[in-house]
Amino acid sequence: MMGAIAVHAVLYRVIRQRTTPLFATAFSIPTRSDLDPQLIGGATLFGIGWGLGGFCPGPAVTSLASGNLSVFIFVGAMLIGMVLHRFVDKTWLHPSSTSPQRTSRVVSSTTPAFEGSQDA
Repeated sequence: MMGAIAVHAVLYRVIRQRTTPLFATAFSIPTRSDLDPQLIGGATLFGIGWGLGGFCPGPAVTSLASGNLSVFIFVGAMLIGMVLHRFVDKTWLHPSSTSPQRTSRVVSSTTPAFEGSQDA
């Protein structure tokens, strides 16, 4: 990890001196710097899972080829966690985003209500 951090620290400054990246038209650098409870909670759960299971998600999927039962248990628990998160997010955290009857659309008086609609 320290080797990767050292390489990144040097090359990041070298690369940022370029006007454009080698294989894109512009640099794509995140601008958000806020920390919200979902980010902190997700990072905490990720760290706990990694510590208890001994796997990061990517290498865990790759390790399925080993046939080791503990890997299958970890990946299964990880998949159940993903499904559970989706359910909790849609049910309790953001219920209005899944219920069409609860959503509303603001239409200005100068914009037709069905502008861009494919239904005719």
